[in-house]
Amino acid sequence: MKFMKPFSGTSILIVCTLLVNSLTAQILHPVKWDFSVKKVSGCEAELLIHATIEDKWHVYAQESSGSDGPIPTSFTFTKTANYELEGKPSEKTLIKKFEPVWGSEISYFEHEAFFTQKIKIKSDKPFEVKGSLEFMVCNGTQCLAPETVDFSFKVEGKPCPAFEK
Repeated sequence: MKFMKPFSGTSILIVCTLLVNSLTAQILHPVKWDFSVKKVSGCEAELLIHATIEDKWHVYAQESSGSDGPIPTSFTFTKTANYELEGKPSEKTLIKKFEPVWGSEISYFEHEAFFTQKIKIKSDKPFEVKGSLEFMVCNGTQCLAPETVDFSFKVEGKPCPAFEK
């Protein structure tokens, strides 16, 4: 019986390790986000937000489809004196399709999503634009809970003439 006790403890440890590994392997992250800055003019820049979406998954557009539809993608920017937002984020490559599960026409992205936020620079020194985005992702069989992603853009300073001191 002395031989069985260490073997039993080792077996339990192996089973627990396999169980934990299988549970963590089931956490899904079908969307990867990238953030970059494109200088448009001396005092204007575009904040580029790119999502890479795994096959068979959808990320929903900023446009809401009502209270019964999926959670739309939304952006929150931390306000500072260093920049001024120009309008709202634009989006490209949208697909619009009637979705029976939601009972309405839904706008979403497959494979990739592109968002652009224009800013006017008000600082003569480098600064960061910080904020977060919230999005929801679904496939043909399930939707994941909405997720929030923090972001930060490093922007070179050069104020527009109207903002210069």
